Amino acid sequence: MASFFNINSQYLVPVIVVVVMIFYLWWKQQDVYHLKDRFKNEKIIFKAHGTYFFGFESESGGLLKSSGQIFLFKDKIFYKGRFDGREVLIPKEKLMYIAVTDHHKEKPLYWKSLAFYFEKDGKVERVAFMIPYSKQFVDALKLHFEEGERRIPIREELW
Repeated sequence: MASFFNINSQYLVPVIVVVVMIFYLWWKQQDVYHLKDRFKNEKIIFKAHGTYFFGFESESGGLLKSSGQIFLFKDKIFYKGRFDGREVLIPKEKLMYIAVTDHHKEKPLYWKSLAFYFEKDGKVERVAFMIPYSKQFVDALKLHFEEGERRIPIREELW
């Protein structure tokens, strides 16, 4: 066994790297497969892996840093945390406006993020996400969420 690692060790590292990459890609797609089972007849318009969710403004405590994926459907925004299983669903009808922000829960964020204001239980709620390719996400959102006279304003909330 020891002679195997000594003779062919130059192949061991590349093989391990390839196996780890294949496993990572498989693991990353598992959420998408489960989501397709949950929302059977709905088309995913936009998805972004590596999204960070910083929590609801109304929740007590500090900033969350939940890592996961955000999905844009034609009638909703859905976030699913990878490790903590948190889920956020923002229906199209409830979305009021979007803000580009660098703070959440009165604490600074280290990068610009998107804050979504929407109606929840008769109150205005705010959630913040750091979304990769956020410009493309907002463009797709505006394309599918704005109908007729309805417009979704985008504001800046920078400190």
